[in-house]
Amino acid sequence: MNAAIIEIYTSLLKNHDWFHDYSDDHSVWVNGKNQRSALLEMQKQVDPNAAIWNGIAPDMFKLTIATPAPAQPPRIKPPRSKQ
Repeated sequence: MNAAIIEIYTSLLKNHDWFHDYSDDHSVWVNGKNQRSALLEMQKQVDPNAAIWNGIAPDMFKLTIATPAPAQPPRIKPPRSKQ
């Protein structure tokens, strides 16, 4: 990943208002909500394991990334015996 993009992402995380949900000012809440949504989209591309995010975010905002289960081979039914 491009170092400049990672630097921008890191800077945005450091400057994000993590507690915008508690604001009495609706515009602060809307801006924080929009920024969080954009950061989460950026995280998927820049920081897929959320290591940078979780290094910066307060504890209550850390992400848990589920590891997908390995693909299971298709089940093949054995042929039915003729009697």
